[in-house]
Formats: sequence, C-alpha cells, structure tokens
Amino acid sequence: MYQALDKLKASPKTLDYLFPTKSTKPSAAHQIYRIKLDTSSLYNSSIATNGEQLQAVHQILNGLSPHEPYIIIGPPGTGKTTTIAEAILQLYFQGDNRILVTAGSNSACDTIALRLCEIFSTHHKLSEMREQCNLKWTMELKHRYMDAHKLKGVLNKKWVESLKTLRLFALSFNMSSVDPKLKEHFVCQTSAQTRALGSFKLIVATLCTVGRMVVSGCGHFSHVFIDEAAASSEPEALMGIMGTRGDDGHIILSGDHKQLSAVIKSERAAALGLEQSLMERLMLCEAYAVDEKGNYDHALQARLRRNYRSHPAIVGIYNKLYYNNELIALAPLGQVSQAANWKVLPNREYPVLFHAVQGKTRREKNSTSSFNELEASLVYSYVMHLMRNGLGGGVMVKQEDIGVVTPYVAQCRLLSRSLSERGQRQVEVGSVEKYQGREKLIIIASLVSSFTSARFITNPKRMNVFLSRAKSLLIMIGNPLTLSQNADFKFIIEQCKLKGNYVTGNEVQ
Repeated sequence: MYQALDKLKASPKTLDYLFPTKSTKPSAAHQIYRIKLDTSSLYNSSIATNGEQLQAVHQILNGLSPHEPYIIIGPPGTGKTTTIAEAILQLYFQGDNRILVTAGSNSACDTIALRLCEIFSTHHKLSEMREQCNLKWTMELKHRYMDAHKLKGVLNKKWVESLKTLRLFALSFNMSSVDPKLKEHFVCQTSAQTRALGSFKLIVATLCTVGRMVVSGCGHFSHVFIDEAAASSEPEALMGIMGTRGDDGHIILSGDHKQLSAVIKSERAAALGLEQSLMERLMLCEAYAVDEKGNYDHALQARLRRNYRSHPAIVGIYNKLYYNNELIALAPLGQVSQAANWKVLPNREYPVLFHAVQGKTRREKNSTSSFNELEASLVYSYVMHLMRNGLGGGVMVKQEDIGVVTPYVAQCRLLSRSLSERGQRQVEVGSVEKYQGREKLIIIASLVSSFTSARFITNPKRMNVFLSRAKSLLIMIGNPLTLSQNADFKFIIEQCKLKGNYVTGNEVQ
C-alpha cells in the first residue's frame, strides 16, 4: 500500500487521471463508437434490451476517456456483474487487450470469475471453440496411450492454458477451497507458484494480491476493472492501479456508493477522509456531476437502474429511501412472487413483514457485540415453519433458500449455534457485511437493538444492504419503539402497518 502511494506521488500523469480538476469534454473520438457492437455478438443477449448496460459495454469497448476513470454505478440487482462480465469478454476476444480484474475480497473476485466460467461453459460459440480445440489436441495425443479419464484431464489443462486466464490467490490461501468450476477455465495458483505473470491475458486477483503481483513484475494492462470499488478504501484501490496501468491504460470502477463502504476502525483515519473510497471521491468531481434533469456524461459513467432481483414491493422500500425512486423493478413476477400464498402474511400481495418484539439486548462477556435471545428464538421459529410448511401453493423451501442477517457477530454466533443444533446447518447466518453482493429467496433480519442504541444498525448503508438481499420475502424482527427513533425504520414500520403486515407476539402466527 505504501509503495502504491509512493508510486502515485512520483507519477504526475496518474495524479491528473485520478484527480480531475474540472470537466473535460470528451473528444469526438471518445463520443463516437469506433467499433460497432452487433447485439447478436453479445455473450448475454439480455443486455441488448437494457439501455444502460448496453451503453456501458459500448463505451468500454470504444470510447473510454484518457483523462478520467470510467464508473459503473450498480445498485442492488441491476446486473452490474452481468455488465462487467460482458465487457471483459468483449475486450478479451477483440484485439490485443490485456485485462486485470480485482476487488477487495476473494468472494467479490470469484463472483466475476465464476460468471465468466459460466459463459465459457454455456455459450455456443465458446463451446464450439473448445470442441474444435479438443479434436485437434486429441489427434495430436493419439500416439500416446492414456485412458479416457486421463485424456479428459490433459485436454482440460490444455484448454485452460490456451485461454491464458489466471485466478491468482494470496500465498496463505487454502487452495483446497477453490471452486472446481474455476479450475475448468482458469489457471488457479498462489502468488508463490506463478512466475511468468506477463504471459496471461486475463488475471483475477484481490487488491492486496495485485500489490504483491506488481512487485513480482506483471506488466501493464490495457484495462483494469475494480469491482465493489465503493467498499474499498482509496489506498486499497491504488494497489490495483499503480504499476498495473500503463500511460494509455483504462480504469473501470464498479460498485454502489450507497451500500457499505470500507471498514475503518480508526476514528482518526476516518476523520482524515479514509472512509471515502476512490469511487465516492471521483463522483463528487464536476466531471461526474448529474444535473437536475438526471443528465450526465455517458463517456465517464453508466448508471444502472433496472432491478431484476426482487419483488417490486421489496424494491420499493430501498428505492424510496436511498435511490430517489430511480430504480425500475423488472424481475418477472413468476420468479419473485413465491410468497403470494404464504398464510403467515396477512397481506400476501406485500411480501414484507415486520414482527414486533421487545426482547432484551445483552452483550457478550469481554466483548462489545450484542445479542437478543428472544429474537433468536423467533428466527428459529420462522425457519422451522418455512421448512415444515413451505410458502404455500406447493412452493417448498430448502435450507439454502433462507438467509438470516443480523448486524452483530454475537447474534450471528447465537443463531448459528441454535440452528445447527436443530439440524438447520445449511441456513446461512451472516452479518450485513457478509451479505453485501449476495441474494436469497427469503431473508430474515434480526435487528437486535432493544431499548438501547440502534446507531449501528441504522447506518443508511447498512440498512440498504439488508433490505436489498431478498428476492421474494423479507421478514424483519425487532423492537419498533427503539427502531422508530430512526426516520428510515419509522418509514418501513409505517409501511408494514399500512399494508397490514405488522405483527406482534413471541411466536409465528
């Protein structure tokens, strides 16, 4: 990190690129698409009908500004990963582009890498390409005796090597936990195993690993994609930029500045501005401004608006609170209305339920983390009810369909232990931070704070994350007296009361 900062200080061109001082009007070359992207050549055909996604892919292929990074703003469920994966593959198969994909966490890196693997495996053109390669290699290997299983392994290895794609992990990473799907299309190695980094055309690695990769010598990239950029501090992001981007290279930042940002534990560091990501700082620059009519410079940014994840009622809550009602709910109702027959919902057309309880908030010994046993008991009751009865209308529920979200680690531990003891180990329990970028059919949120400070959970970015994870059903359990002191929670509780989905009591009704 320090090395990246030193490199930045010694690079006036990069300083100008990352610190634009005024709006620089794009030249004609950057306003006109030099390469006509035939929509029939898209690897994901759905992008053809999404104006914002198509604009982003067009711009990345044809007209990125040499003066500022390009930003893709992707609110929940708007297809940010789909857009990034499409742009990466279009660049990969056109010209001599060299691409780096990075993010703050391995899970974020794997989300993109696995999406690329999915396209490599299922797209008919790429499947045909692989079949042709396999036929050629089989002919070359026919003089060697090997059984079918061994031949399959050799062919897969040759395919991966031909792609020149690398998923690079930190030296300490447990390689036995690598998703097998990654190994079908990426060379998967730790930083200690890899030497000739410059030979790879596409590399996926975390920001920290990229920092070490630069020291080893990886060469420059024509395009550097930094995903979940709003969740990484600016010094972290610099590790993905300094030493990887040449003078003519492009930086593409993607994320959502209205969801969780970097975790900065030092109050001093936060006061000095380290809570603000590179993406957030750039968006405050004149070049990225949005006027009162919603117009902005399409050469510098794309703002995705169409939500394909959640039921319109769920989207409506966080859309109103955090996105100025700019999102458009387009998920097919047949895919997100599974709770339409759930008898527990008083109003089955509104799959958002607030269950009011007044449990006691306690703290673990020698810890600042809180838990609430009454809420934990109620979460368990909802899980068991869903597992036994499903959602009605013949819709059964699997453990993997349910996500339990809570702001406190102590409550996570209590819930995990309780569910595990009762055989519900596949119900995923996690903090709000763990669920960023994730989705589940059903989300149950235990809010914990009861007659105590709710400042932690009422952070707007933290609220936005847990509100936007559910596809078909969102259940919130908490103390309305405590939570209603926050304007956002007051709005949510009032909406549930208005729609008839506000219930009380210590059991599932």
